[in-house]
Amino acid sequence: MKHLLLLLALFLCTTPALAQKLKVNFDKNADFTKFKTFSWTRGAPASNPLINQIIMDSVEQALTAKGLTRVNDGGDLLVSVAVAIEYDIQVAQASRGNTGSDLQTGIPTGAALPFDVRKGSLVVDIESPASKTVVWHGLASDTLKYEPSGDMQKDAKKVEGRLRKTVDKLMKKYPPAK
Repeated sequence: MKHLLLLLALFLCTTPALAQKLKVNFDKNADFTKFKTFSWTRGAPASNPLINQIIMDSVEQALTAKGLTRVNDGGDLLVSVAVAIEYDIQVAQASRGNTGSDLQTGIPTGAALPFDVRKGSLVVDIESPASKTVVWHGLASDTLKYEPSGDMQKDAKKVEGRLRKTVDKLMKKYPPAK
């Protein structure tokens, strides 16, 4: 009986970690060695500014650790995040998409075509303003599944550890290995 309870407890503790899914797509024609700087651009931030700041800080730390420098404007890359905590959202970015025939990246194509971000998900998009295309797209689903309590600080503390680990895992896949 003790073994059964132990196994059940182990299963319950590991199930949330197994449910999370990470997916990365990238433009196979992009030369990631040429990108040296990045700037933040508009996305669809979390409704809780503290959670949004945790995400942005984590992404920024990961990019700087990889040798990129943040500049206020005019970066080689534009970084945005889309976060859906309480409900599904739909996001449209004017320059989102690929040009030419490279449609195998899995990144949505076309100007201002909306894409869905499901409840509990985090999206990090990295765009090249020179080519006006998303060159790297990271999605972490089932990351922020909780009901906000109304206390922003409490909510941010509740998800901070998992969120930082998720962003770290996601950003390990930038730049992509070709």
